[in-house]
Amino acid sequence: MKKNRFKKYLQDQMEEAQKYKWLESEKAGRDLGEKAISDWVTKFGKKFRKKWELEDIEEAKKELQKVKKKETDSECLALLEHVQEMLEEVEEMLEE
Repeated sequence: MKKNRFKKYLQDQMEEAQKYKWLESEKAGRDLGEKAISDWVTKFGKKFRKKWELEDIEEAKKELQKVKKKETDSECLALLEHVQEMLEEVEEMLEE
């Protein structure tokens, strides 16, 4: 994962965990603190990562399509096709 993408992933994950912490704290009538964050990671962390990665792959595929439309070199196009196939394989693996 590139540094910028990893940073975005961590930011998105923390935002979701903070929302969960707020909701659970409201239900409990007190601040649940780090326990709520830990609960979120245990209950939802894996699903969140999978969903986030699938969305990230979709973005990569869209960017790839933009590049392919501009590219004219046949060897480069073949490489781009291969990258797209690999993205689709990873996407299928994540959906399992």
